[in-house]
Amino acid sequence: MTAPAAHFLAYSLRVINCSAQAISDGDIVLAVNLAHLTPQDVVVGIGLWRYVRSTVDALARAKAHGAGVIAITDSLVSPLARQADFAFEVTSEGVAHSLSIAAIVSLMNALVAGVSLHDPAHSTAALRRVDAEFHARDLLLE
Repeated sequence: MTAPAAHFLAYSLRVINCSAQAISDGDIVLAVNLAHLTPQDVVVGIGLWRYVRSTVDALARAKAHGAGVIAITDSLVSPLARQADFAFEVTSEGVAHSLSIAAIVSLMNALVAGVSLHDPAHSTAALRRVDAEFHARDLLLE
């Protein structure tokens, strides 16, 4: 359920030239990535309502490696929030039969904007390079 939001965040950060990846393809890949964390890294865990053990455990392991830990969850008393240095509470109520990730995506847009504003020259240069690559590859319709 939250994997698409994680991929959106990682993609959005890569567009502004931040090293980011979403890991949603299992415990082996997760373990390899956790093994290489450093105190300069930040791990974002996303979990709603029925919390997945591997996500909570990954945040605990990230913290043990000294990485910064951010939780995006629907309750500040969730197991993810208890592992986090910073926790963001979002609503997950929707009108469909499943939970809504609309609030998560809105929060992610705000986080990416904040990262962009931390070093505007870096972000602007990255966006210009992406735009130039789009044009060089003739990806856009005129």
